[in-house]
Amino acid sequence: MKLTKCATDWAKRLAKFDQMQHRPENLFGENIYMCRSSDSSYQVKGCDPVEKWYSEIKNYDFKTGQWSEQTGIKNKKMYLW
Repeated sequence: MKLTKCATDWAKRLAKFDQMQHRPENLFGENIYMCRSSDSSYQVKGCDPVEKWYSEIKNYDFKTGQWSEQTGIKNKKMYLW
């Protein structure tokens, strides 16, 4: 399965069921993003998820290679590497 098709199929499934979860047994790794707005005309810009994910860098200790316990972040983000 190609990466693009895999990602597209999963994104459509998540949207259909209004869920946010990682694909089980994902071979590619993934970062997923969801936001909600009371403004029905609001559209997520491509930079929104990246900026949100990158803002989490403050919770990462580069000396220990660990995420801060208070964040609840369990996975290292692919964009950091």
